[in-house]
Amino acid sequence: MINLHATQKLYECLPIDESGLLPVTPSTQGLYEAPELGMNPLDNWCGHIVTLQRRKLIFFVHEPTRFPLLLIGVQKADFAELNYLFVDALMNTLIKCDANEQQLAAAHSLLRPLRFDRQTNRSAQGALNIMKRDFESMLYYDRVKVMDLSPSRAAAWLADRPCSAKGRGYIFPVREMLALLSKVSVASCDPGHISLQ
Repeated sequence: MINLHATQKLYECLPIDESGLLPVTPSTQGLYEAPELGMNPLDNWCGHIVTLQRRKLIFFVHEPTRFPLLLIGVQKADFAELNYLFVDALMNTLIKCDANEQQLAAAHSLLRPLRFDRQTNRSAQGALNIMKRDFESMLYYDRVKVMDLSPSRAAAWLADRPCSAKGRGYIFPVREMLALLSKVSVASCDPGHISLQ
């Protein structure tokens, strides 16, 4: 599982069961069938939903690397498919960030269903708020309509700016995420075996 700590506002929109899991759908069945990982470097995301220009957006940030993902124009039916939308956003944002084939393969091997809770930490919430502010500033100064944006391109733009990380000073999320994925070794004989080099 990939733990995603949702703000109260996002959590209330989710059609999750008592374990914090979304329903299995045809597009997400493979995630639920993947073998469990003891330690998943892609674990621990924080998520928040906002309304900008009368459209719902979901911002995600990977707590260890501050790597952002963005969903634009989210509608009610999309919440049941959030696993699929998260995977799509992650892989497309990595492509926009010039991830190489090994890094993309590593990310793909780590994908699992999202498990939601409300255990957000202040540091990650602060990163989400700064991300939202920077995104709003870009919309205002460039006079852009939010629905005209590519979510993965916008997330890649957000990933390539310095962010503060508690106890680590300022980091560039794109560099942190790509370095993390470069350390993942995927054993070719066993797709469920993951280790850090």
